[in-house]
Amino acid sequence: MKMNRYFAATAMVALVAANTASAGGLTAEVVEPVVVVPVVAPAAATRFTGAYVGASLGYTFSEDDRVGVHTPAGTFLGDIGEFELAGPSAAIFGGYRWNSGKWVFGPEVSVRFGDVSDDISYAGPIPAASTGTKELNWEAALRATLGYEVTPTTLVYGFLGYSAVEYDYVLNGAITLDETVSQNGLTAGLGVEHALNDTWAVRGLYVYNDYDRENLTGSGGRYTTDTTQLHTVNVGLVYSF
Repeated sequence: MKMNRYFAATAMVALVAANTASAGGLTAEVVEPVVVVPVVAPAAATRFTGAYVGASLGYTFSEDDRVGVHTPAGTFLGDIGEFELAGPSAAIFGGYRWNSGKWVFGPEVSVRFGDVSDDISYAGPIPAASTGTKELNWEAALRATLGYEVTPTTLVYGFLGYSAVEYDYVLNGAITLDETVSQNGLTAGLGVEHALNDTWAVRGLYVYNDYDRENLTGSGGRYTTDTTQLHTVNVGLVYSF
């Protein structure tokens, strides 16, 4: 009797296994793979970081600088003309740049000089026949730059900072004057720099300078000038360390 029950159970198991096999067998659970998306940090600007020096050549010109004549008591007598400075200029510069991703920032100092001047001649009658010369001796600037690396070899940037300038004024007429004047003002501008290799780059730059009006005391009275606004466009070479 026990033997019969054993054979019956065995037959039942074999029948179930056969039916399962004919239906395709046991199917394992499919586990979908976890897709991991890597976080890519922005590429760092490496070509335009570190210390650099350079030199540039350009052309500087100014907006009209009107010259007025006053008596010692301050009475305005009239204008004798407008200085419109213009001429070639050169600059030397240096600075240091850091980067945050493709953004580049840092300080830069520059000194500009050149043959930038203008003459005026006034025939009278009021206040009197007069001649004059205004000449730019030098201009120096300390500016903060901020740029963006649009390609691995091209940087566009802007800057804002402090500027100092020195002029020579020579005025002759009813009031004579020969004076060197120093002024402080604002400088701002835009530029683009393109790397030629790991060391050398070329740059193009527009520079704006703004200085306040000036009172000039001469023999027998005084002169006044308008605000001086200089514009400079130049190209140069940059050497990176």
